[in-house]
Amino acid sequence: MAMVARHRGLFRDLPSDARLINVLGAYGQTGAEGTTQNGLIAMALLLGLRLNIHGPGPDLRWIDDHLGKDQLVIAQGNSTGWSGVPTRHRSGHYVLVFKKEGQQYWLNDPLATAPLLKAPDELHNFIATHHRGGFQIAVR
Repeated sequence: MAMVARHRGLFRDLPSDARLINVLGAYGQTGAEGTTQNGLIAMALLLGLRLNIHGPGPDLRWIDDHLGKDQLVIAQGNSTGWSGVPTRHRSGHYVLVFKKEGQQYWLNDPLATAPLLKAPDELHNFIATHHRGGFQIAVR
């Protein structure tokens, strides 16, 4: 949700991403296993946003539809679905899909230093490898 807040220009008064992450994490009750979907909903309410959760299982058409409406989409997957992007949590990993260019998807990953461009099969596999099937979450 910190990526959503920064993308939307919210909480500019907080001096660092770390501070924003701490504020949102406390509000969403993020624990050792990460942030639950209920935690994301709580964070979204704090930011004045609404979420539309879809899944389980990857649905790239659904993602395309929401991107076409100028909405951001949070993809929940298992971080081992990305090659070369490690994480210490098996519980899953969230990335922010913000644009489709041709057939590929632009996304922000909190573990990456720059936006990533991913092919449809990579995004599909990322979501599909989540241990509960993975979800897509549109942000309005």
